[in-house]
Amino acid sequence: MNILLTTKKLQDIISTYELIIFKNINKIENNSILQNDTYFHKNKFYFNFENKKIYLCIKKTKNEDLKISFSNLARELSKYKIKSLKMNLVFNDDILNLQAITEGFLLGSYKFLKYSKKTENELEVSLSCFDYKEKYKELITILEETKIICDNVNFARDIVNTPPQDYYPNSMALDALNLSKIEDLSCTVYEETDLEKMGLNAINAVSKASVNKAKLIHLNYKPKDTQKTIVLLGKGVTYDTGGMSLKRGDGMVSMKCDKAGAITAMGIIKTISELKLPIEVHCVVGAVENMLDSSALVPGDVIKIGDKFVEITNTDAEGRLVLADCILYANQYIKDFDYIFDFATLTGASINCFGGYSSVIISENKKIIKDIQKSSKNSGELVSLMEINRYMQGRLKSDVADIVNSPANKNASSMIGAMFLKEFFEKKNIKKWLHFDMAGPAFRREIWGVNPYGASGYGIRLMTDYIKNLIDKEK
Repeated sequence: MNILLTTKKLQDIISTYELIIFKNINKIENNSILQNDTYFHKNKFYFNFENKKIYLCIKKTKNEDLKISFSNLARELSKYKIKSLKMNLVFNDDILNLQAITEGFLLGSYKFLKYSKKTENELEVSLSCFDYKEKYKELITILEETKIICDNVNFARDIVNTPPQDYYPNSMALDALNLSKIEDLSCTVYEETDLEKMGLNAINAVSKASVNKAKLIHLNYKPKDTQKTIVLLGKGVTYDTGGMSLKRGDGMVSMKCDKAGAITAMGIIKTISELKLPIEVHCVVGAVENMLDSSALVPGDVIKIGDKFVEITNTDAEGRLVLADCILYANQYIKDFDYIFDFATLTGASINCFGGYSSVIISENKKIIKDIQKSSKNSGELVSLMEINRYMQGRLKSDVADIVNSPANKNASSMIGAMFLKEFFEKKNIKKWLHFDMAGPAFRREIWGVNPYGASGYGIRLMTDYIKNLIDKEK
């Protein structure tokens, strides 16, 4: 889909269809003109194929309402192979939110067709701002920035949707190296032997049974004259069988999505670098497969992570092991950062807690929480706050090692996952940290909001808004 902004009058734009917006659905349905047989009604969209007009009912014009309305329209238009569409950005004497409309169109029209005979409908949408010509420069900037953000959300969706036969740790490393072609963005990939020398044992332990060996990937966007540094950590399990703590058959079907945290982190740094924002960003992801054979990690094994011995009680709690090594790497090799976020499809419990449409967030920094919640509202990507309480503190205790990776008591598993990660942060960095357990919104087997069936690209829009706000506060 291609979206164009023009200062032409609507009647001067050449297009096969015109989109007309109404707010009152009752007025439309009772309108005698629309009772004509040439109109086709489908899910509150009215198509006049004879006069080349489409009527869209929008009851509310708030940002998220616009996004959802236009994403639904984009899906509907794709069914009819409509090639071009024009509309006026002015509605009820006011200009509609261009970012919301663009996100609705670009995110709603997404389809993953790599393994399908279906072809994508190439739609061109022309948006007229004739009545607000003086705002053209401001609007074109909004449009171009929104296109970059949406392109990167769809970039993440494509990768997360790709099945494990075609995407494994080396694929992620190659994608990361490809990103280093962007100005001011560098990439270092650490192999299995490098990790051994660095004392990062957990990623290799998870990866032992896979023919596709683990990688630790470090991307760094470093433009000139930055005042803040942010670190993004990502769980990149390209496929998760559960290891020896084997998942049920139906639980494995969507486990290509277990790389979503890493791909979100990569998508964020790609977005920030393409927008050329003045902030230093590090992205550290652990890329592994959690497979099983006679060499696999087994329940009862003890591995050393940093200065702690960890008893492995559940090999399906592997994501926290991968992230622990990412945390240790950040502690040791990234100096003086201001904020650190981790992204992971960490626990199914996060879905049970909040329904699957929002990410659990956990942090000890109320300011970061408040700012993330604000960006959640701005972006439409939902978060639900969870707090670690004092009575949970002894839950990770082990009788044979310093801690376990998963206690026998499975209550509050999302909280336990965050508690485990906290064990590996340097004390000075704990207040800089916020944890995203995004198992629910990262991948859903349904169409919802602006999101398709499958991968959503969750987190990229939210964090781009957060980082832009962070920069604005420094000006």
